[in-house]
Amino acid sequence: ELHSLIRATLLGLPYHPPKHAEALLLHATWRTQFLPQIDTVYLCEVPLCSLWGFYTGTPDLVCRLTDGSLVVLDWKSKASADKAKPEAAWALQLGGYAGLVQDAYNLQLDGAANLMVWPGGCSVVHYPAPDLALAQSRFYGALRQHHQLRTAQGCPIHAIALQHVDAAIAQRGYTAAQLDYLGTTTNTTT
Repeated sequence: ELHSLIRATLLGLPYHPPKHAEALLLHATWRTQFLPQIDTVYLCEVPLCSLWGFYTGTPDLVCRLTDGSLVVLDWKSKASADKAKPEAAWALQLGGYAGLVQDAYNLQLDGAANLMVWPGGCSVVHYPAPDLALAQSRFYGALRQHHQLRTAQGCPIHAIALQHVDAAIAQRGYTAAQLDYLGTTTNTTT
């Protein structure tokens, strides 16, 4: 429900009243604490696909912030401040989104962020450009591993996908260390 309320707000669309009061609380918090930081909306919940990587994703938001940075954002609603803890997989998700945005629109992002919202508060986990680049390469490593495993299980579609992924990884010049998706990505929480 929070996603649909945010989308309606950003795009100036009418929205249906949510079923749960918590969604209204989360939306009110988002509107007062984060919306003023958004300058220009480029994409809002637009499904994207990678023709070379054989994956899809729907970033919550690609926007320019008031500080001038171009970022991809993902909302994470939480029940309370105590439960608002970043998860390691979030960086990989944002890395995958960054790849989709770059491939579809040729946009070079300045970073990414997860916005954790709970009733009465929010926290942003920032991934500056170097951290996002690392997350993106690690996402590609995880994607490659997925296609490799499915190929080993005898899936011919994944065998073709693996060839495309390997060619794209080679073209981008990634090293084995950069593709190590089990590594840790640094981030800054504010």
